[in-house]
Amino acid sequence: MHFVQPEPTDPIVDRLLLALAAEYSLRYGRTVQQELEELRNYPHASLHAEDGLLILAVEAGRPVASGGFRRLDAHTAELKRLWVEPDLRGHGFGKAILDHLERRITERGYTRIWLQTGPAQPEAVALYLSAGYTPHFDPSLPPARVGIHRFSKQLHNRAGAPGHAIKEST
Repeated sequence: MHFVQPEPTDPIVDRLLLALAAEYSLRYGRTVQQELEELRNYPHASLHAEDGLLILAVEAGRPVASGGFRRLDAHTAELKRLWVEPDLRGHGFGKAILDHLERRITERGYTRIWLQTGPAQPEAVALYLSAGYTPHFDPSLPPARVGIHRFSKQLHNRAGAPGHAIKEST
């Protein structure tokens, strides 16, 4: 597997966004168009900016996963659009792209990661918990009662010192 950084205008970016919207529509009972509109609240450009990134994981010539981050503040990157092709889940691609993104985030000088995922995405919740992310909710509660699942992770800067504490935003 290798990682590529597509241009914002690359048609693969729109295809992956459509696949993500289709999956969200199944999980959350909204139309694909509604999900696309929601996803467009965070345009591709914010992930391609100087302080953001969108990457694809490619296996045997096939894009198998995607993920990105954007700048929240000088110390914090927000993970966005981490996704694995449904038929390939459970094979380590999610963990691989998450690890790669964490390395790239650290290289950019960020010391914290912030992310949100929904209540109908148990695979994502399990991945973030297993990767050492701190939940900003009570994991013992039913997912629907929690609503948006917020996580953070403290990274070590290049000198090995932990970054600043993160405050939950609503």
